[in-house]
Amino acid sequence: MKQSETISDEIIIVGSRYGGLADVLTPLYEKGEPIEKENIKQVLGTDVVYLQPVGNNHDPYAVGVFLSTEIRLGYVWMCQSSSLREWMMTNNKKYHKVHISRINTQYGFMIAKTDAPIRLADYARNELGIDNEWAKHIPGTMRSITEQSLSLGFALLCDELLMTKEWSDALERRFVNLNRHLPADLSSQHMQECLELYYKMKQSSISEVRESCDNMLQAYISRGSKSSITWWVNEWLPSFFREAEENDLLGLFEAANYTLERV
Repeated sequence: MKQSETISDEIIIVGSRYGGLADVLTPLYEKGEPIEKENIKQVLGTDVVYLQPVGNNHDPYAVGVFLSTEIRLGYVWMCQSSSLREWMMTNNKKYHKVHISRINTQYGFMIAKTDAPIRLADYARNELGIDNEWAKHIPGTMRSITEQSLSLGFALLCDELLMTKEWSDALERRFVNLNRHLPADLSSQHMQECLELYYKMKQSSISEVRESCDNMLQAYISRGSKSSITWWVNEWLPSFFREAEENDLLGLFEAANYTLERV
């Protein structure tokens, strides 16, 4: 039987009252006053957002919505996220750029428009029933928001280098954002991406990019320095624990009857 699909140019964004701009948006949602389309950039700082599949302990189909600063604004509505993930995977997209066209302050969601309509297959999610083996799906690792932002930062910077022929404020912000998130990642997960980016920067026709390549490489190398480790332990790790607590990760392990010895 042929799988049905929906052709859509609208993506619905939810969860923004709990995202990186919650301090800005929550008061506006509480007031409930309409936000005109021409004022969206003033409220958010931009109308461009990036959709990227993310690790989420509560939803394996989650797609995060990020600003150009790599701050997570919210998530794609669950009824679209699984289809969108499949579409991105099929089209080999690490992220997808859309434009926010409307903010509904009464209900706290946003509508984003795609540059061209996309075909979203109608994927049925698993029904919420009793699953005696659900505990085996508890994640072995938990990706932090900063790690998700780092992955997006690499992809955006690489694309910016391909499209841009001269130094610009936007390109400089990409480097600033990448350097801000790099210290949080002490794994080797992004090693290959970092080396590929370094070689691209060395071969760039933009002199400012070539001059910045050593600075970017040093930011990656210095992750293991005493000062970086001290910052990681005292600043980043506590915020990661708070993030895990807010996601009720401990509750998942307790419900699965996991003991400290088993973990």
